[in-house]
Amino acid sequence: MGVTTLVPDMINGSLGRRVGKMANGWLGHFGLQLVRCSPELRSLASYSIKTVLDIGASNGGFLRKVRTVLPGAFIYCFEPLPEQFAQLQRTADQDPQAKAWNMALGSSEGVAVMHKSGDSCMSSLLPMTEVTTREFPGAVDSKPLEVTIRTLDNWAESQELEPPILIKLDVQGYEGNVIRGGTATFRKAQVLLMEVSFMELYAGQCLFDELYGAVRHLGFRLVGTTYPLCDHKTGRTMQTDAIFARSS
Repeated sequence: MGVTTLVPDMINGSLGRRVGKMANGWLGHFGLQLVRCSPELRSLASYSIKTVLDIGASNGGFLRKVRTVLPGAFIYCFEPLPEQFAQLQRTADQDPQAKAWNMALGSSEGVAVMHKSGDSCMSSLLPMTEVTTREFPGAVDSKPLEVTIRTLDNWAESQELEPPILIKLDVQGYEGNVIRGGTATFRKAQVLLMEVSFMELYAGQCLFDELYGAVRHLGFRLVGTTYPLCDHKTGRTMQTDAIFARSS
């Protein structure tokens, strides 16, 4: 994968992606790669994290980004979609301190049906709402896919997770289920980086106030947010990533 170079996320949106693609095309000749890193990710270094649980790892994008910030941490990645997992596995294979599992995490164990979206990043164990199909028409083409699902706590019983622990959670509305199946593990964590929604993008999902109540009960407080995703029509905030740190 060459050498990864960390750069601040100073140019956002499609312009930032185009500039990054052009820069990486040129740097690739020298075995280099730019990874855009927003301020909230850079702040994670201050917590001296030793273990990262990357839940909803997709194709390994977060693994590459967080590695530049936490070079000594061991990163455990979870991704249920087979195509994305194959890419994730290739990235993890190049990192001696990373390991990937092809499964989802939730509040029960067995097999669950994933709503595989036309845009893989929008795939979820919950069906999309009208808000999501309106805002992201390219993600509407959904197909059912059976995936393995486990609880975080049962998985963690066979692992030795060195603290301090960071849990990153990006599971398209399924955050509440992951927390319910992993309360013991969440209680051991120092920091949470979690996607939170203020509008129902997936049917039956927990919104911000309910999720915040759950993590407050587990000993966390809100310490920061990222750039919000807003409704194109109304400008209302639909979703953002939030950082929660242990309050005691």
